[in-house]
Parts: sequence; C-alpha cells; structure tokens
Amino acid sequence: MLHLELELKPRLLHLKRQGLLEYGALVGQHGRLVRRRWIAQEPVAEAPLLQAAELGPVIDTVSMYEVVAGIRPSPIGMRSVLTIVLPVLLPMIPVFAIQIPLKEMLLKLLKALL
Repeated sequence: MLHLELELKPRLLHLKRQGLLEYGALVGQHGRLVRRRWIAQEPVAEAPLLQAAELGPVIDTVSMYEVVAGIRPSPIGMRSVLTIVLPVLLPMIPVFAIQIPLKEMLLKLLKALL
C-alpha cells in the first residue's frame, strides 16, 4: 500500500500542476473573452471558445479549474486515516492509562498526529 502511494504521489502532483496550468489558461482566456464581450461591450470576432457547448457558462470553466486544484497528492488523506485509527485507539485508552498517565499519553498522541 505504501509503495503504491509513493509511486502515485509524484504522478498526482505532476498531474495537478499540469492541469492547473492548462485549465487556468482556459479559464483565463474564457474569462477575458466574456469580459470583453459582455462587460466592455467590445466586438469579439471568431471566438469559438465562447460558443463551445462543452464549456457552458463561465462558472462551468471555473468549476473545472477548481476540480483540478482540489487534486490531492495522496489518495488517502489525514481525515481517512483518523477515521480508521481513532475508533481503534479509543477503546485502548483505559489500558494505556493504567501504565502511562493519561495526560502524558494524550500529549504523545497529539504530537504523533500533528
């Protein structure tokens, strides 16, 4: 599992950087054309990007950019790990409290998680 994650991480980071550049350029170009046409009231000749049915309104292109920006370098996040680890550790707290003072144990757990 760890080996697979180590292989995926660089590829996902590269994919995210590349996607942000590409979709960022697309959103920027689309936004500039929309601004010129609808806000500045300038004539926009031959703008196939504005007629592209796949892109839809500006919000669709922005949402595509946000999806790419949301790519995480690791398929398993901290929230997923905590969802698994906390239910396992909680019943063990009384057992550990017998051997280690509770305050000291909680501080060690917090340091390990952060």
